[in-house]
Amino acid sequence: MSKNRIVLSIGIFLLLMPFLGFPSRWEFFFQIIFGIILILVSFSSAIKRRAAARKPRRKREIYNETNSETEIADQISEISTPEEAPQEPNQTR
Repeated sequence: MSKNRIVLSIGIFLLLMPFLGFPSRWEFFFQIIFGIILILVSFSSAIKRRAAARKPRRKREIYNETNSETEIADQISEISTPEEAPQEPNQTR
């Protein structure tokens, strides 16, 4: 049963308590018990929220795919210098 349903059920029961015909001591006892239950339900949800807020979030890793200046310079120098074509041996006939 969800916390919202528990709180709603207890609230309806406490609202109807004077009309249910319980003796005054029973009414007092039920009011105290259900009041304590409401307090515990509200504290448990507050504790869970605080625990979730304190839980450290995972940091995202940032990948930098840009090349450094030296790598870029090396790539440019490779492109600008043409590779020597393999020379065929001279065949004389």
